[in-house]
Amino acid sequence: MTELLKKSVTAHVPGALAERLAQAAVRQDRSNNWVVNQALEMYLTIEEEQHARTLKALDDAKAGRVISHERMKAWVGGLGKPSQAAQKRDSKH
Repeated sequence: MTELLKKSVTAHVPGALAERLAQAAVRQDRSNNWVVNQALEMYLTIEEEQHARTLKALDDAKAGRVISHERMKAWVGGLGKPSQAAQKRDSKH
């Protein structure tokens, strides 16, 4: 596999964050650069997934694939209450 073109990026971070970075690098026996690359890769993967889900949700809304406010309130009102299946199962014992 050929190595990708590398670019330098400069970021000014608070001292406490820089110290946490240094500690993580020591714990992992890696360089600060390696830890930053790993963290940035994880962050961008999560951000890209969230963006894709947002775009899908907007498409669903435009297409009318939504849940009514009343149905959502009913669902929220049922949170924390045992389901009917659980009630039936528990009543048998």
